[in-house]
This record gives sequence, C-alpha cells and structure tokens, in this order.
Amino acid sequence: MNPLTGPAKDWLRRLNAGRTVREPAARLLCFPHGGGSANYFAPLARELPASLDVLGVQYPGRQDRRTEPVLDDVRELARRVTDVLAEQPPQPTVFLGHSLGAYVAFEVMHDLQRRSLPLPACLLVSSQGAPRAWRWRERAYELSDEVIVGHVRRMTRAELPELDDPEVLSVLLPVLRGDFKAADTYQATVEQRLSCPISCYLGEEDDYVRRQDTELWREETTGETRLKLFPGGHFYLDARIPEVAAAMTADIDEFLEAATPTGHGA
Repeated sequence: MNPLTGPAKDWLRRLNAGRTVREPAARLLCFPHGGGSANYFAPLARELPASLDVLGVQYPGRQDRRTEPVLDDVRELARRVTDVLAEQPPQPTVFLGHSLGAYVAFEVMHDLQRRSLPLPACLLVSSQGAPRAWRWRERAYELSDEVIVGHVRRMTRAELPELDDPEVLSVLLPVLRGDFKAADTYQATVEQRLSCPISCYLGEEDDYVRRQDTELWREETTGETRLKLFPGGHFYLDARIPEVAAAMTADIDEFLEAATPTGHGA
C-alpha cells in the first residue's frame, strides 16, 4: 500500500489504514457532501472489505485544511483532484460521491477521460440527481446565517446543537457558503458520455433529490445504471451503514470483476 505523499497527502485521507490488507485489490475514492469532510466516510470504511483501500477526499477550507480558502467551483475542485490522481500509481479504482461529492466525482471522471488517463471501474452516486436534471437553484449561499443553519438541520433531520455555538459557526459557515455556491452554480460537462457503470443510492424520503432525477444518470453513461432505495432522507447512510456497505460491496465486486478483462479501472 503506497504512502500518501506530496499533494496527495493534502487532498486524500486513508480511512481504513488500520484494517486494510497490505496489498489492496482496489481503491475506493470517496467525495463528501457540501459542508462535509473526508472523515464522514470513516464509519462506512469500517464496514467495507479489508481488500479495499478506502480514501476520502479532503476539500480545502475545513478541519486540517481550514487555513486554506474554500473552493466554490465544482470544476476547479475536480481539476485539483485529477492533478493528484494523475500522479498516483495505477490501480483498479471506484468513485463514490455523496450529494455535492457526486458532482465532483463525475467531473473528475471527465477530466481523467480528457487527459486519456485510466478511468474508475464504476461510479457510485449517493443522494444526488443527474447533473443535467432540472433542479431549483435556490442560491442558498446568499442567504442569511439563520436560514443556512435551518437548511442544514432540515437536510440532516437532526438538531445539531453545535450549530448554536457561535465559535463553531464562525468556522463552518464559510465552508457551507462555498460548498452551496459550488452546487448551485454547477453546470454539467456536456461531452462524450462515460462508459462505466453508475450505481445510484437514494433515501426514500429524501426531500431534496427526486427519484426521477436520480434515474437520469442513465443519460451520462453508455454503461449500466442501477438504483437502490433505502429508508431515510438525504443522509440515509448515517443510520444504515451496514446495509449500505453490503449493497456497495456487492456492486463494487461485480463491476471490478467485469472491468478486469478489458483493463478498465486499472
């Protein structure tokens, strides 16, 4: 297992270093939601097979990168991640993006395709409609602090008492505004479609992402698409980690096996 050095050390966090095998069969690169961090996926990583090297993407402006400016553009985020991946040794790879992270992962795949670099064996999309699906752009990043906090509480369906702490808010609000701007101003890449499978996961009670918009991911690839529903809202994953991990593991195993003969995903 290769150590993370240089720019990769800034951008990537190994989430299962204590339990993964010495030579993982593949890597899973996880892109977090708006306001989120790489560590959001740590509980999921603990439920995934030890044969996977699970890496979370750490966007600038949060946690140990809090002194860096927030990047409020999906394509710029994607370009920076692609620069990092271009320097990594080839390895079978899968992308997982939750909410905003699905857009970033999708754009990284297009960046890799434009640079003629190896593509992931599949894209796993969680709680996000297809990039070209119609969506209401509420420009949440321009709203008051109180409205943004209420928006986060509704989306997470949690009280989150830390959001009442002015010190916490002083750190979190710039991140939320930047990430919300990235999501609200994002314009999808309209190029040659991807060729890998796309597997979508959605909470049945998600108030922010419609099932029909999630199904439109089929327009973004010539490969197979599938949709799996789970009880819960936009953050259904939080309460159903073992169940979701099992579903993702089955998809990853199937898609990696299918990609092996052609070298796709290497």
